Amino acid sequence: MRARYIPAFVALADDTAAFDSVNGWETLVALGVAIDLKMAEEKDVSTLGQRYAEEFERIRGIADQRSANMPPRIVDV
Repeated sequence: MRARYIPAFVALADDTAAFDSVNGWETLVALGVAIDLKMAEEKDVSTLGQRYAEEFERIRGIADQRSANMPPRIVDV
């Protein structure tokens, strides 16, 4: 079994609020939004889709590396 911790979303207070990201995760969010907007306009999203997939795999690789030293079981903290 592989369990991945994904923090729950916390809504931003207003349009000027910022959030902390890890290793460029904001790029993945921006690409997702761009894909949604292009789809709404019924335009080609293949280039953005490829970039999104590459970024997703990059982040997945980083996550695997970051958790490499963690024990493979639940730890009571």
